[in-house]
Amino acid sequence: MISTTCPRTSSVVPSDCDSRLMACVVNGYTVIPVVRSTGAAQRFLYCKKHSSKAEDSSESHPAGRALFVANLPLDADQQGLASLFTEFGTVDRVDVSTLSKGRHAQGARGTSTRHALQFEEGSRIAYVVFSTPRGVSNVLKANADRKRVIEQAAQPRGLHKWIDEHKSSIIDIATAQAEVDEYMQKHDEAERQAREAEAARENVPDSDGWVTVSRRRSATPTAAARALQEEGESPAAALQRRKKALSDFYRFQQRDARRTQLDRLREKFEEDKQKIASMRAARKFRPV
Repeated sequence: MISTTCPRTSSVVPSDCDSRLMACVVNGYTVIPVVRSTGAAQRFLYCKKHSSKAEDSSESHPAGRALFVANLPLDADQQGLASLFTEFGTVDRVDVSTLSKGRHAQGARGTSTRHALQFEEGSRIAYVVFSTPRGVSNVLKANADRKRVIEQAAQPRGLHKWIDEHKSSIIDIATAQAEVDEYMQKHDEAERQAREAEAARENVPDSDGWVTVSRRRSATPTAAARALQEEGESPAAALQRRKKALSDFYRFQQRDARRTQLDRLREKFEEDKQKIASMRAARKFRPV
Protein backbone atom coordinates (compact mmCIF):
# COMPACT_ATOMS: atom_id res chain seq x y z
CA MET A 1 0.00 0.00 0.00
CA ILE A 2 1.43 3.37 -1.06
CA SER A 3 1.06 6.51 1.04
CA THR A 4 -1.06 9.26 -0.47
CA THR A 5 0.11 11.81 2.10
CA CYS A 6 2.80 14.36 1.26
CA PRO A 7 5.67 14.38 3.81
CA ARG A 8 5.25 18.08 4.49
CA THR A 9 1.62 17.54 5.62
CA SER A 10 2.39 16.97 9.24
CA SER A 11 -1.11 16.75 10.72
CA VAL A 12 -2.41 13.77 8.71
CA VAL A 13 -1.47 10.17 9.47
CA PRO A 14 0.03 8.35 6.42
CA SER A 15 -2.56 6.09 4.82
CA ASP A 16 -0.44 2.94 4.85
CA CYS A 17 0.33 3.10 8.59
CA ASP A 18 -1.59 0.91 10.96
CA SER A 19 -1.52 2.33 14.49
CA ARG A 20 -1.91 -1.18 15.88
CA LEU A 21 1.51 -2.12 14.53
CA MET A 22 4.74 -1.38 16.35
CA ALA A 23 6.44 0.60 13.55
CA CYS A 24 5.07 2.59 10.64
CA VAL A 25 7.19 2.47 7.48
CA VAL A 26 6.37 4.56 4.41
CA ASN A 27 8.53 3.89 1.34
CA GLY A 28 11.56 3.05 3.44
CA TYR A 29 11.03 5.81 6.03
CA THR A 30 10.01 5.05 9.61
CA VAL A 31 7.35 7.53 10.69
CA ILE A 32 7.60 8.88 14.24
CA PRO A 33 4.72 11.08 15.48
CA VAL A 34 5.88 13.98 17.64
CA VAL A 35 4.19 16.86 19.40
CA ARG A 36 5.61 20.12 20.60
CA SER A 37 6.22 20.83 24.26
CA THR A 38 3.84 23.79 23.87
CA GLY A 39 0.96 21.42 23.04
CA ALA A 40 0.68 22.24 19.33
CA ALA A 41 -0.58 19.82 16.67
CA GLN A 42 1.37 16.66 16.09
CA ARG A 43 3.96 16.30 13.35
CA PHE A 44 5.52 13.27 11.67
CA LEU A 45 9.27 12.79 11.39
CA TYR A 46 10.51 10.57 8.55
CA CYS A 47 13.58 8.57 9.55
CA LYS A 48 15.80 6.07 7.78
CA LYS A 49 19.24 4.63 8.16
CA HIS A 50 21.90 6.77 6.55
CA SER A 51 23.75 4.73 3.92
CA SER A 52 27.41 5.21 3.03
CA LYS A 53 26.44 5.41 -0.64
CA ALA A 54 23.81 8.04 0.01
CA GLU A 55 24.29 11.73 -0.51
CA ASP A 56 26.25 13.77 2.07
CA SER A 57 28.01 10.71 3.47
CA SER A 58 31.20 11.61 5.29
CA GLU A 59 33.25 10.77 8.34
CA SER A 60 30.95 12.98 10.40
CA HIS A 61 27.97 10.81 9.34
CA PRO A 62 29.33 7.25 9.59
CA ALA A 63 27.33 4.51 7.95
CA GLY A 64 25.51 2.27 10.40
CA ARG A 65 25.42 4.83 13.23
CA ALA A 66 23.88 7.81 11.41
CA LEU A 67 20.14 8.34 11.11
CA PHE A 68 18.60 10.62 8.48
CA VAL A 69 15.58 12.58 9.73
CA ALA A 70 13.32 14.71 7.50
CA ASN A 71 10.24 16.93 7.90
CA LEU A 72 11.62 18.69 10.97
CA PRO A 73 9.84 21.66 12.54
CA LEU A 74 11.29 25.00 11.49
CA ASP A 75 12.55 25.78 14.99
CA ALA A 76 13.97 22.34 15.77
CA ASP A 77 17.47 22.57 17.15
CA GLN A 78 20.24 20.12 18.05
CA GLN A 79 19.41 20.05 21.75
CA GLY A 80 15.73 19.24 21.20
CA LEU A 81 16.47 16.44 18.70
CA ALA A 82 19.17 14.95 20.93
CA SER A 83 16.71 14.87 23.82
CA LEU A 84 14.08 13.23 21.59
CA PHE A 85 16.31 10.41 20.31
CA THR A 86 18.14 9.76 23.58
CA GLU A 87 15.55 7.10 24.51
CA PHE A 88 16.75 4.98 21.58
CA GLY A 89 20.45 5.14 22.42
CA THR A 90 23.36 7.43 23.28
CA VAL A 91 23.50 10.33 20.83
CA ASP A 92 26.98 11.52 19.90
CA ARG A 93 26.07 14.39 17.62
CA VAL A 94 23.14 16.03 15.81
CA ASP A 95 23.65 18.04 12.61
CA VAL A 96 20.68 20.16 11.52
CA SER A 97 20.61 21.69 8.03
CA THR A 98 18.33 22.72 5.21
CA LEU A 99 17.67 20.68 2.09
CA SER A 100 19.31 22.71 -0.67
CA LYS A 101 18.57 22.76 -4.37
CA GLY A 102 19.68 19.64 -6.20
CA ARG A 103 19.55 17.39 -3.11
CA HIS A 104 16.74 14.85 -2.82
CA ALA A 105 15.72 12.53 -0.02
CA GLN A 106 13.86 9.56 -1.46
CA GLY A 107 12.62 6.22 -0.28
CA ALA A 108 14.46 2.98 0.17
CA ARG A 109 16.29 1.23 -2.64
CA GLY A 110 13.87 -0.50 -4.98
CA THR A 111 11.06 2.02 -4.47
CA SER A 112 9.73 3.45 -7.72
CA THR A 113 10.40 7.12 -8.40
CA ARG A 114 6.67 7.82 -8.74
CA HIS A 115 5.98 6.53 -5.24
CA ALA A 116 9.21 7.77 -3.58
CA LEU A 117 8.95 10.51 -0.99
CA GLN A 118 10.18 13.84 -2.31
CA PHE A 119 11.08 16.58 0.17
CA GLU A 120 10.91 20.17 -0.96
CA GLU A 121 13.87 22.50 -1.21
CA GLY A 122 14.26 24.45 2.02
CA SER A 123 12.78 21.75 4.26
CA ARG A 124 14.62 21.02 7.48
CA ILE A 125 16.63 17.79 7.80
CA ALA A 126 19.00 16.36 10.37
CA TYR A 127 21.61 13.64 10.83
CA VAL A 128 21.53 11.97 14.24
CA VAL A 129 24.71 10.03 14.99
CA PHE A 130 24.45 7.37 17.71
CA SER A 131 27.37 5.86 19.58
CA THR A 132 26.35 2.35 18.42
CA PRO A 133 24.31 0.99 15.47
CA ARG A 134 21.74 -0.29 17.98
CA GLY A 135 20.43 3.25 18.38
CA VAL A 136 19.53 3.44 14.69
CA SER A 137 17.86 0.02 14.83
CA ASN A 138 15.77 1.07 17.84
CA VAL A 139 14.51 4.14 15.99
CA LEU A 140 13.53 2.09 12.94
CA LYS A 141 11.46 -0.19 15.24
CA ALA A 142 9.85 2.68 17.15
CA ASN A 143 6.17 2.34 18.06
CA ALA A 144 4.10 4.61 15.81
CA ASP A 145 1.19 4.71 18.26
CA ARG A 146 3.18 6.70 20.82
CA LYS A 147 3.49 10.44 20.47
CA ARG A 148 6.86 11.71 21.59
CA VAL A 149 7.55 15.24 22.76
CA ILE A 150 10.12 17.36 20.97
CA GLU A 151 11.38 20.23 23.07
CA GLN A 152 10.94 23.70 21.68
CA ALA A 153 14.10 25.56 20.76
CA ALA A 154 15.42 27.72 23.56
CA GLN A 155 16.76 30.30 21.12
CA PRO A 156 14.30 32.96 19.88
CA ARG A 157 12.93 32.69 16.37
CA GLY A 158 11.40 35.04 13.84
CA LEU A 159 10.87 38.64 14.92
CA HIS A 160 12.29 38.02 18.40
CA LYS A 161 15.49 36.66 16.85
CA TRP A 162 15.89 39.76 14.68
CA ILE A 163 15.31 42.03 17.66
CA ASP A 164 17.95 40.19 19.71
CA GLU A 165 20.44 40.31 16.81
CA HIS A 166 19.85 44.06 16.45
CA LYS A 167 20.35 44.64 20.16
CA SER A 168 23.53 42.57 20.19
CA SER A 169 24.93 44.57 17.26
CA ILE A 170 24.72 47.83 19.26
CA ILE A 171 27.99 48.55 21.06
CA ASP A 172 27.75 49.81 24.61
CA ILE A 173 29.44 53.21 24.92
CA ALA A 174 30.90 52.53 28.34
CA THR A 175 32.32 49.18 27.21
CA ALA A 176 33.78 50.69 24.04
CA GLN A 177 35.35 53.56 26.01
CA ALA A 178 36.88 51.11 28.48
CA GLU A 179 38.37 49.07 25.61
CA VAL A 180 39.78 52.22 23.98
CA ASP A 181 41.30 53.41 27.26
CA GLU A 182 42.87 50.04 27.88
CA TYR A 183 44.32 49.95 24.35
CA MET A 184 45.74 53.47 24.62
CA GLN A 185 47.23 52.69 27.99
CA LYS A 186 49.00 49.65 26.59
CA HIS A 187 50.13 51.66 23.56
CA ASP A 188 51.57 54.46 25.70
CA GLU A 189 53.32 51.96 27.94
CA ALA A 190 54.87 50.20 24.93
CA GLU A 191 56.13 53.53 23.54
CA ARG A 192 57.58 54.51 26.90
CA GLN A 193 59.43 51.22 27.19
CA ALA A 194 60.74 51.63 23.62
CA ARG A 195 62.05 55.12 24.41
CA GLU A 196 63.71 53.93 27.61
CA ALA A 197 65.33 51.03 25.81
CA GLU A 198 66.65 53.33 23.08
CA ALA A 199 68.00 55.81 25.63
CA ALA A 200 69.70 52.99 27.51
CA ARG A 201 71.39 51.79 24.33
CA GLU A 202 72.63 55.29 23.49
CA ASN A 203 74.20 55.88 26.91
CA VAL A 204 76.22 52.67 26.82
CA PRO A 205 79.84 53.34 25.70
CA ASP A 206 81.36 51.13 23.06
CA SER A 207 84.60 49.16 23.35
CA ASP A 208 86.64 52.32 22.78
CA GLY A 209 84.75 54.29 25.40
CA TRP A 210 82.76 56.42 22.95
CA VAL A 211 79.07 57.15 23.58
CA THR A 212 76.78 57.61 20.57
CA VAL A 213 74.63 60.74 20.74
CA SER A 214 71.68 61.11 18.38
CA ARG A 215 70.11 64.41 17.49
CA ARG A 216 66.33 64.51 17.52
CA ARG A 217 64.24 67.14 15.84
CA SER A 218 60.54 67.62 16.43
CA ALA A 219 58.39 66.95 13.40
CA THR A 220 56.42 70.17 13.92
CA PRO A 221 57.87 73.38 15.42
CA THR A 222 56.58 74.37 18.83
CA ALA A 223 54.87 77.67 19.62
CA ALA A 224 58.10 79.05 21.08
CA ALA A 225 60.01 78.11 17.94
CA ARG A 226 57.44 79.82 15.75
CA ALA A 227 57.65 82.96 17.92
CA LEU A 228 61.45 83.05 17.56
CA GLN A 229 61.18 82.67 13.81
CA GLU A 230 58.73 85.57 13.59
CA GLU A 231 60.94 87.75 15.79
CA GLY A 232 63.98 87.00 13.65
CA GLU A 233 62.50 88.24 10.36
CA SER A 234 63.19 91.74 9.09
CA PRO A 235 60.61 94.59 9.45
CA ALA A 236 60.28 94.89 5.67
CA ALA A 237 59.56 91.18 5.34
CA ALA A 238 57.02 91.34 8.15
CA LEU A 239 55.29 94.34 6.54
CA GLN A 240 55.21 92.60 3.16
CA ARG A 241 53.74 89.50 4.78
CA ARG A 242 51.01 91.49 6.51
CA LYS A 243 50.17 93.42 3.35
CA LYS A 244 49.94 90.21 1.38
CA ALA A 245 47.64 88.69 3.96
CA LEU A 246 45.29 91.74 3.91
CA SER A 247 45.34 92.59 0.20
CA ASP A 248 42.28 91.83 -1.93
CA PHE A 249 40.32 90.95 1.17
CA TYR A 250 37.13 92.82 0.21
CA ARG A 251 35.32 92.75 -3.11
CA PHE A 252 35.76 96.45 -3.81
CA GLN A 253 39.52 96.02 -3.25
CA GLN A 254 39.52 93.31 -5.90
CA ARG A 255 37.68 95.60 -8.35
CA ASP A 256 40.06 98.47 -7.66
CA ALA A 257 43.05 96.20 -8.16
CA ARG A 258 41.73 95.01 -11.53
CA ARG A 259 40.94 98.58 -12.61
CA THR A 260 44.43 99.75 -11.63
CA GLN A 261 45.99 96.90 -13.54
CA LEU A 262 43.98 97.77 -16.68
CA ASP A 263 44.99 101.42 -16.43
CA ARG A 264 48.64 100.42 -16.21
CA LEU A 265 48.26 98.20 -19.25
CA ARG A 266 46.68 101.05 -21.25
CA GLU A 267 49.44 103.46 -20.27
CA LYS A 268 52.03 100.91 -21.25
CA PHE A 269 50.27 100.38 -24.57
CA GLU A 270 50.25 104.11 -25.38
CA GLU A 271 53.91 104.39 -24.46
CA ASP A 272 54.75 101.51 -26.75
CA LYS A 273 52.79 103.10 -29.62
CA GLN A 274 54.70 106.35 -29.26
CA LYS A 275 58.01 104.49 -29.23
CA ILE A 276 57.10 102.59 -32.39
CA ALA A 277 55.99 105.80 -34.16
CA SER A 278 59.21 107.61 -33.28
CA MET A 279 61.28 104.65 -34.49
CA ARG A 280 59.43 104.62 -37.85
CA ALA A 281 59.91 108.36 -38.27
CA ALA A 282 63.61 107.98 -37.60
CA ARG A 283 63.91 105.39 -40.40
CA LYS A 284 62.23 107.69 -42.99
CA PHE A 285 64.57 110.67 -42.26
CA ARG A 286 67.30 110.84 -44.86
CA PRO A 287 69.78 113.68 -44.46
CA VAL A 288 71.02 115.38 -47.72
